[in-house]
Amino acid sequence: MGIGTTGPTYAYDKVLHLYGVNPAFKAETSDLTGWAYSIYKTPTQTWSLGVNDVDKLTIGTGDGLASQKVTIQTDGNVGINSTSPGAKLDVVGTTQITAAGTTYASLLLTGTQ
Repeated sequence: MGIGTTGPTYAYDKVLHLYGVNPAFKAETSDLTGWAYSIYKTPTQTWSLGVNDVDKLTIGTGDGLASQKVTIQTDGNVGINSTSPGAKLDVVGTTQITAAGTTYASLLLTGTQ
C-alpha cells in the first residue's frame, strides 16, 4: 500500500510505503523470532533500522538489514561491524581515533597484527 505515492515499492508481506517531507510510522513484530525494521532509501543508497529477534537495535545497509553496520544491545554495548559487541564499544576493522588536547582516559587495544 502506498501513501503519498502512486507507485509503492517492495513486494514484502507487510509494507507501507510513505512518501513525503517527514514520514513516520511504527513497526511492531508479533513473532518472537521476527524483526521489526524500517527501510530508508535515497536514489543512491538504502539503509535499514530495526530491532532483531534478540532485541538488538541494528543499523545496516540494504533492504531488511542485509549488511549490519552498527548494533546496540540492551546492556548498552555498541558494536561497529560487530553483531555481538562484548564491550561498551566493540569495533571490528581498522579504527582511527583523533583527539585534541589532553586525554585523561585509558585506551585498551587488543588483537593481533
